[in-house]
Amino acid sequence: MIAHRFLLRASLAAVQAFVWVFIFHMAFARTGDAGYALASAALLYGLSHLATIFLTPLAARLLGLGAVRMMAYGVLVFAAALVFWGEAFSGAGMFLDADLVLGAILFGAFRALYTVPYALARTERGAVSLGMEIAISLVPAGAGFLIASVILAPSQLLFVGTGIIAASLALLTGLPEYRERYAWEYRAVFGELFEPRQRRLVLHTLGRGIESAALFFLWPLAVFSFVLSYATLGLMMTASLLAILAVGFARARFSTFAPLPLSHAGAAAAGWILRMAAFEPISLVLVSVYAPLSASEGLGSIAQVESAENSTYLDEHSALKEVAHSLGCLAVALLIAIAANILSLTGVFITAFAVIAFIAGFAAYHEHASTSRGRMVELLQ
Repeated sequence: MIAHRFLLRASLAAVQAFVWVFIFHMAFARTGDAGYALASAALLYGLSHLATIFLTPLAARLLGLGAVRMMAYGVLVFAAALVFWGEAFSGAGMFLDADLVLGAILFGAFRALYTVPYALARTERGAVSLGMEIAISLVPAGAGFLIASVILAPSQLLFVGTGIIAASLALLTGLPEYRERYAWEYRAVFGELFEPRQRRLVLHTLGRGIESAALFFLWPLAVFSFVLSYATLGLMMTASLLAILAVGFARARFSTFAPLPLSHAGAAAAGWILRMAAFEPISLVLVSVYAPLSASEGLGSIAQVESAENSTYLDEHSALKEVAHSLGCLAVALLIAIAANILSLTGVFITAFAVIAFIAGFAAYHEHASTSRGRMVELLQ
């Protein structure tokens, strides 16, 4: 199980860091229109999360067939997505746009299908070493170097990832099967999104989804549009992942430390405001390190799903959170697609980062305010 997760997460880390930039780059090369290219990447990213939204409740209902079997189906779907994308980027297919669309839908289906059974997730948490986490975080930098050095083309990177994923699938054989119960009907998840008792959970997760999309979709596109370097992009993504890893380690060691809500809100917003002024490679990397350190609490756990840095199991409330998270990502995608048709490329990024800075600060303030109230109640009891 550990070897399977390591191979899958390493492949996903490389793909998630570059695939949307590949789409942007290919669309720009075909049309010469940066706004069109950005809107195309945003719409495909949104389509991917739309697939996740509609397929997550269905995947949860199918857990009775066996959670390990569903993991295997998810891995196969992920491999198929990479094949379609790889074919599109190689220019060998007859229907390049269809390949991109199918790849996006299948990637969203992978997120819905691939859920680690609780028993296996608990075992993995006890066995994964810090060295493995660091190794996975270094994957984007290595992939960016290979592409920048013309050792691998984008399509070849995806085909290599397909091979690694196939190897990880073989490692699932022999695992004991787990059948987990899921009580909600398909439409119940969407109904729960609007229930007053779920409002806090939904809004909180929606905000995390917005930050996650900004960190792992919008920010890489902004970096690439400014420096046009896959090596710098890979280094930036590795810096972000290592920073998130450091945040998780620090919070585990110093969980009793609670900054004032207002100061934490300012720090969370500052990470996105600084992105507006980062144009040189070194400043891009430094901001990529600072921003996760200042992000709202919990961004690591949610954003890590975007970058293969988390293992999850699926129950009713985790399905609800997955849908809300994807809704946040979809909202960012639609915002970018609309803005790309109105503003310049720089204007799109500045506007988006300003909006996300406000959301991040607002979410951080209320999250820490509620956490502080909860700790005060515990002390008084």
